[in-house]
Amino acid sequence: MPSPNVVDLSEYQTKTANGKMDIDFADLKANGIQAVILRLGHGNTRDNGVEHFIGQAQRAGLVIHGYHFYEAGINNQVEWSIQNAKELGLAANAYYFLDMEGKLPGNWPEIFRAFYRNWKMAGWNVGLYASLSKYSQFDLNEFKTNEVYKWVAAWDAEHAPEIADVWQYNCLTGLGKYSLKLDKDVDITGKLIQKIEAPGKLETDPDGQYKIKAGAFVGFDYSTTDIIGGKMLVSSPNGVDKIPKLGPDGSFFFNREDAHRMLPYLKDFITQQIQAARLLTWDDIKGKPDVVLRSDLPDFNQFALKKDLPAPVDLSGYAKTDTVEAVKATAESALSNAEKAQSTADANSKALSVKANKSEIPDISGLAKKSDIPSVAGLVKEAELADYAKRSDIPAPVDLSGYAKTDVVDAVKTVADKAQAIADTNSKLLETKVDRKDLPTVPTDLVHSAELDQVRIDVSQAQQDAAQAMANAKSAKATIDTSDEFTVKKPSEYSEGFSHELKQVAAMIPDRSGLDKSAQAGSIAVLSTMSYGNYARQTLKVLDSQRPMTFIRNGSGDTWYPWETVTTTITVD
Repeated sequence: MPSPNVVDLSEYQTKTANGKMDIDFADLKANGIQAVILRLGHGNTRDNGVEHFIGQAQRAGLVIHGYHFYEAGINNQVEWSIQNAKELGLAANAYYFLDMEGKLPGNWPEIFRAFYRNWKMAGWNVGLYASLSKYSQFDLNEFKTNEVYKWVAAWDAEHAPEIADVWQYNCLTGLGKYSLKLDKDVDITGKLIQKIEAPGKLETDPDGQYKIKAGAFVGFDYSTTDIIGGKMLVSSPNGVDKIPKLGPDGSFFFNREDAHRMLPYLKDFITQQIQAARLLTWDDIKGKPDVVLRSDLPDFNQFALKKDLPAPVDLSGYAKTDTVEAVKATAESALSNAEKAQSTADANSKALSVKANKSEIPDISGLAKKSDIPSVAGLVKEAELADYAKRSDIPAPVDLSGYAKTDVVDAVKTVADKAQAIADTNSKLLETKVDRKDLPTVPTDLVHSAELDQVRIDVSQAQQDAAQAMANAKSAKATIDTSDEFTVKKPSEYSEGFSHELKQVAAMIPDRSGLDKSAQAGSIAVLSTMSYGNYARQTLKVLDSQRPMTFIRNGSGDTWYPWETVTTTITVD
């Protein structure tokens, strides 16, 4: 079994049955995990657990990479996946994988190509997650040229696939303290577990002087200047510095040397433009502002300068006459209102003399209205319940599987005792008899016929009694009802005692997808039900599975409680 150094996680690992996020990233690290690949989103929806996982992984010191789960029929996934990764802070030079699974329509290589080209332009390393069989659709030479990391799922393989850079080998078991299903991976090439280095500073000067050296080329590649944005037509004088000439949007890039080379061809055109500009008249200028001539201005001798104006009078402390009148009217109205208020206050004072203060009113917040007190008519006193037991005090029903009812046992015993008594009687009778072979040859008319007939009758009766005892014993054994394999009965629908039925597993447990694969096998089972009073217990034993799977549950009234597994885990050689 390989040792994992990477795990991949999504929101499916965020919660357990108790509803708590219990993945201990420090424990994962202690168990050999050095990096995590987190699902950032699917379609155009962000993974519900990714932000929690990013924080936990950072605190544990794990290297973080991401993947996007492709969903067919959703537009603008490429653009959305880039925006989502940037918002979540996926580091530049981290690996960003596209997860392609199942029966997706369309051309898989073309779909992936749209993602990885744009992701590379955004500054991430790129990779593909797919099962081993799906990789046959892709051009691995293209992957090598564009440095695409191959994440291969091969759960049944004993060894890592030859093409794999990282191998997902198991998803059925947990790791360390985490006991639920967990995808475990081995980073074979080793790039995922390395510390992510920030991109180096771009230092190529597009106007620099570079000597032509071996490895020089002109072609499509990423610029090493501060001009970025995907592959461009670049010229590289030395195979290292890559100077852009034509961008993805069709724009041309020129440096100072290019300008000097083009100047002789543009000189005449530029001279003509300059000379034409010198011949401009006022009327040739378009869009000029609306201006005023001096002759259009009035005689300013009729106007005074601001400095010649007298200083304004200081009126602070004065009020306008209309304001004074308004204030006077307001004061008179206020006086009239005050007199009315005093009269009202005097009247209220006399009326309140016989009233109580609020502080004198007792607190009734803890009291109940008579209408709120429930009726006790029809209730039972506690003393009347002394002869009864609480339901919680009733012991759990005893497991009577393998036992027969006493009335059946008594019937068998009665028949057996009768047969034994007859056998004892016959034994005594036979003590006085001899074997036929020891008798001398005598005429048959000398034998006591009546006595012989009685023995024959007694033997026949004993045989009948023994057969009846055997039939009764057989009737006490369990029989399996095969009449209905699909109906699920309520606990209250079973008669008291034991019963055995042949059932379809899918009818009894419709969804076993959350169980181990081996626990999902088998389709036919024997359902044994033990019913007593208002309670019932069922045992479902799967017949046609490799593992001896057994499920049990209890029920009461019309309700069954959830199934639980009872299965051995140790194989005996």
